Amino acid sequence: MLNPLRMSAALTCVWAAGTAAGQGLRFMDQTSARLVLSVATFTDAEEKDMAAADLDADGDPDLVVVRKAPFSVAGPRPDILLMNEGGVLIDRTAELAPGFLTAFTDARDVVIADVTGDAWPDVVIVGTFGSRPRLYVNRGLDAGGAWLGLMDETVSRLPRLATLLNQPSAPRFCAGAAGDIDGDGDLDLYFSNYNPEPAGVTEDVLLINNGAGVFTDDTASRLGDFRFSAFNTSGLFMDADNDGDQDIVKVSTLYDVAPWNETGVFLLLNDGAGRFTGSAPTRLASVDPYMVAAGALDQDQRPDLYVVKDTDDLTLTTAGAAGAGYLVTGVVSPRTTELGGNIHMADVDGDGDLDVGVGPVDTDIQNCDGPQAGSFELLANDGAGGLSVMPIVAGDVLSQRPHDFEFLDLDGDGMLDIVMGLCSGWRVYMQQEPPPPPPPPCPLDLTGDRIINALDITLVLNAWGLPGGPMDLNGDGVVDGVDVTFMLSSWGPCDP
Repeated sequence: MLNPLRMSAALTCVWAAGTAAGQGLRFMDQTSARLVLSVATFTDAEEKDMAAADLDADGDPDLVVVRKAPFSVAGPRPDILLMNEGGVLIDRTAELAPGFLTAFTDARDVVIADVTGDAWPDVVIVGTFGSRPRLYVNRGLDAGGAWLGLMDETVSRLPRLATLLNQPSAPRFCAGAAGDIDGDGDLDLYFSNYNPEPAGVTEDVLLINNGAGVFTDDTASRLGDFRFSAFNTSGLFMDADNDGDQDIVKVSTLYDVAPWNETGVFLLLNDGAGRFTGSAPTRLASVDPYMVAAGALDQDQRPDLYVVKDTDDLTLTTAGAAGAGYLVTGVVSPRTTELGGNIHMADVDGDGDLDVGVGPVDTDIQNCDGPQAGSFELLANDGAGGLSVMPIVAGDVLSQRPHDFEFLDLDGDGMLDIVMGLCSGWRVYMQQEPPPPPPPPCPLDLTGDRIINALDITLVLNAWGLPGGPMDLNGDGVVDGVDVTFMLSSWGPCDP
């Protein structure tokens, strides 16, 4: 028969392995306690896109939310500044970003980055339906240490984008990106443009920073014909070929236009000086893509891609140590086979790799309800770039339908929470510590007090000489001194 001491150790190992493999994430809906709104209501049905950053340098993330009428309908709305005050997002738009209330935007994206070079993150709002991009400069702190908020400096810093005047329709920007594409140490801006009309051609826009946060439109000279798109809902900067400069990944989908004459995810290589016309573009995926996000999903720390499609989503992981080669693989989730929207990557489960959140709401097609409606998906990374459904054991995050969402540690506990801007309303989900594990088994604790002491030995002594039974600890058919010896060898608390 198995020695009880060895049996106890074996059961402990089985318990530990089982909980490590099967532990899921826990989220609690704390919207009413964590969100205070003024500009919007808790039933806000507008399209919402958002970005998080520590705007006031107090050590916690704040949130900018841009809004418009949902889907491909013009309808500018005021944007919102939510400041993190003790783990609560409070609407401080009127006091700290009053320009949001006077310059309504048909915004579809917001980029937070230090474009003025003063170490304070600024806010770029990306508008559609002819709404020009807007730049709000972070004013830093006053002499007393109070944050001064955001100031609208669009007119003095952004050009009027004359290159777009000859387009068949007003520009419809859907996404923005910031990165140093010319290697001069400051951040330049890229805007992805789309046109929902068949055979229509639009131009993406590339703005170059002069080092002080004033931009010029260098689109034509730096992109040439590669600036054209059919329906570009997503573009980004990343060093795809590992040569130290920022390349461009863009989408052209729905229908074929020159110079692509096909749809897909396209890579434009930087020549090192911020020009992209020296080599032919690479089509990374021959699909009808809509949204693309980049991050190091596998172990090589080079940027990989997640691509949202109307059918199964894709991941594109880097192949080899250099060059622009990518391996295209699918995503293991039945919930990413329909229309999708915004993507964000973060280490949600705290295991050291990037996980992926996928919003279900399409940019163009109304799918908040009806047969094409989906739900939020959270995908766990296996450490090598393989993505599958994240186990969630508490919280209804996977039943929500956000236009956009953000991962952020709202309360400073080291775990990422989720803020969602839903088709109707908002949600703030706080990630919770997992429940404490059950104590390991302790077979020799006969009284259940987690201590092996005289009380347990007394029970054995009371059964002395009886044949077998629960006090026969070694299973030899009799309660005797051997059983007492087992007790004495494990004397004291059960827990290590």
